[in-house]
Amino acid sequence: MTRRILMMVVLLFGLVQMRCSAVSNAISDITSLDCDEWLQEEGDSTLNELCRDLEGYLDTDISSFTTAQSQAMPTADIAEEKRTYIMLTNSEGDPITDVVADDVTVEVSTDGGETYAEVAVDSVTNLADVTEVQASLGMLIDYSGSIMDSDLEDVNSGLGLFYDNTFPTEASSAYQSAVIKFSNEVTVVQDFTSSKTALGAAVDDTSYARLSTSLYDAIYDGVTEIIDEPTALNLLILFTDGVDNHSVHSKDEAIAQAVDHKVPVCVVGVGFADVSTLREIAEDTGCFFIYKTLFSDLDLAFEVFSDQINGFYVIDLDDAFSETTGILRTTIEVGEAEARVIEQTF
Repeated sequence: MTRRILMMVVLLFGLVQMRCSAVSNAISDITSLDCDEWLQEEGDSTLNELCRDLEGYLDTDISSFTTAQSQAMPTADIAEEKRTYIMLTNSEGDPITDVVADDVTVEVSTDGGETYAEVAVDSVTNLADVTEVQASLGMLIDYSGSIMDSDLEDVNSGLGLFYDNTFPTEASSAYQSAVIKFSNEVTVVQDFTSSKTALGAAVDDTSYARLSTSLYDAIYDGVTEIIDEPTALNLLILFTDGVDNHSVHSKDEAIAQAVDHKVPVCVVGVGFADVSTLREIAEDTGCFFIYKTLFSDLDLAFEVFSDQINGFYVIDLDDAFSETTGILRTTIEVGEAEARVIEQTF
C-alpha cells in the first residue's frame, strides 16, 4: 500500500508540467476512486491527509467555472398545464430579473419548425413569487470517504446558504425539497418538505457513514423518489467531490432515467470531481454545472446556484392554447439586453 501511494505522488509531480486538461483528467482517474478505497481499507488518517494534500494541484491547475444558459426546463405536460418554466440568464450566466409579460413572445409550431403561430401569454411570474408549491428540489449529497470533517462544514455551510436564499421564510410557498445522502447506499434522510428548519437539520446531521461513491445510483434513485411528487417542475441537485465507484446503475442508465422522466440534474462539483462526466450529466438532462476547486469556495457555488434557481419564471399561456404536440419557441427581450430565444419540444 505504501509503495502504491509513493508511486502516485511521484506521478503527480510529473503531471505538473502537463497541460491543464491532462492534469485534471489524470488526477480524477488516479485519486477519486483510490482515496475512498484507501480510507476504507486502512482506516489511517495519514492517507486522508495525503489525499487532501493533492488538492493543491487542483487549486493551481483547474479553474472554477459555471455552465448556465437560458433554457426551458423539462416539466410536466405543457399541453395540459398550459404553462412553461424558463430559466433566464444573460450572456455571462447571471439571472435576468424583472421580466414581465410584455417582454415575452411565445410561438408554437406543429410542422417541425417550418411555420410558427403566436400564442397569447396570460402572465409571467418569477417562481419565487408564486403562492403554491410549484417545484420539488431533490438534494443529493455525496458522503464518500474522501470528504473530511472540515469539508463537511463547508458543504453544510453552502447548503444552508442555498436554503436560506431559496426558502426566505420558514415555509416556502414555491418550493419543497428532500435531503438524500449517498455513499455505499442511497438514503432519503428527509422527505420532501417546505420546512427550512427540517431541511437544515437533515443537512447538519453528519452521522451518515462516509464510504464509497454510489453517484449514479443516487441520480437513479433520486429520480424515482421525485417523480411521485405532484409538482410540475422537479429538479435534482447533485453535490459531489469524486467519481462513481460503487453504483449498480451505469452513467447511461442514470441519465436515461432522468431524461425519460423529465428531471433535470443540476450539479455542483468540487476538488477531485470528474468534471467531464458531471458536465455531461448536467447538460444531457437539461440543467447547469458549477465547479469549484476548493471546499472553502462552496458558499460561492451554492450562492450562484440559488441565484439560478431564483431566476426561474413561470409563463402561463392563454386558455385557448390547445396544441398537444409541437415546438414551443419563447423569445424574451428585457430592455436593451440581447434577446434570448428558447425552444422546447412537447
